[in-house]
Amino acid sequence: MSVWECRHEHEHDLMKYLKLTISTTILSIVVLLCIFFLSNHNSHAISLKQLLIKSKIPEIKFKEMTKYPHHQTNFTEGIQLDGDAYYESSGLYRVSKLQKIELRSLKVIKEYKLPDQYFAEGLTFLNDKIYQLTYNEKVGFIYDKNTFKLLDTFPINSQGWGLTNDGERLIMSNGTSKLSFINLHNFKVEKTITVSIKKNDIKHLNELDYIHGKIFANVWMSSIILVISPVDGAVIGWLDIESLLPTHCSHMICVANGIFHDDKLNSIYVTGKYWPYIYNILLLNNV
Repeated sequence: MSVWECRHEHEHDLMKYLKLTISTTILSIVVLLCIFFLSNHNSHAISLKQLLIKSKIPEIKFKEMTKYPHHQTNFTEGIQLDGDAYYESSGLYRVSKLQKIELRSLKVIKEYKLPDQYFAEGLTFLNDKIYQLTYNEKVGFIYDKNTFKLLDTFPINSQGWGLTNDGERLIMSNGTSKLSFINLHNFKVEKTITVSIKKNDIKHLNELDYIHGKIFANVWMSSIILVISPVDGAVIGWLDIESLLPTHCSHMICVANGIFHDDKLNSIYVTGKYWPYIYNILLLNNV
C-alpha cells in the first residue's frame, strides 16, 4: 500500500469515526430531550389534575362510542366538523396544510398547502369562511370555505394556538392563561378573560371548541380538557382522556390536541397530534 493510499484510508476511517461520534451524540441529545419532555409532560398533567380534584371542580365522565381513522402524519392544531366531513389545520414548518377530510373513509376531499415559512395553528369556520392562525408569524388567513381560495389575512398580536368562535366573535388562545375575543369586522380584541381554577391561572391553553355556551380547551402537554366559562374564565368542569392516548406512536409528541362537536348529539370528538384515530365520546354528565 502506498503512502498516499494509507493516508487516504486513515482519513476515511477518521471521517467514519467522526460521523459515528456525531450521530451518537445527536441521538443521545434527542433521547435526553424526549425523557425531559415526557417527565415534564407527566408532572404537568399530574399537578393540573391534583389542582382540579383539590378544588372540587366537577369531573365529566364519558363513554367511547365510535372511533374513526385519522391521518397519523398530521400535527393536529385545529379541527371542526361539517356534516360528514371535518376541516383540519395541521402544523409544522414546510408541511403545514388545511384539509377537508371525509370522517368515515379518511378521504381527503380538498387540501391547501401553506407556504413553507408558515406554521399553521388553530382553525374555525363561520359564515362560509375558514379562519386559520399561524404560530409565530403574526398573521391569520381567511379562506372561502368551499374552494379554499385565500380571501384575506388578519393580524395576530401574539402567538397563535387554538381558535374557535361563539357565532359572533373569534376566540383565540396563545399558550398563556388568556383567551381573546376578536371582532370579526376589524379583528381588534374586544375582551380578554383569564382562565383560572380558584385564583390559579392555567397556562398552555391550546385547541378550542365552543360547545353549547361553554369553551372546551385542550391543555398542552396533558390529556386533560377543561370546560371554561366564557364570561369570566372560571374552569367549571373537566375530563381526562388519558385512556384514549395511543399505546404505540411513531412520534414522541402524540399529545391530545383536537376537539370538535356534533350539534345533533350530546357528544364530542377528540384526537391528537399524530393520533391514528378520532374518538366520538358521549358525555355522561353535564356541568
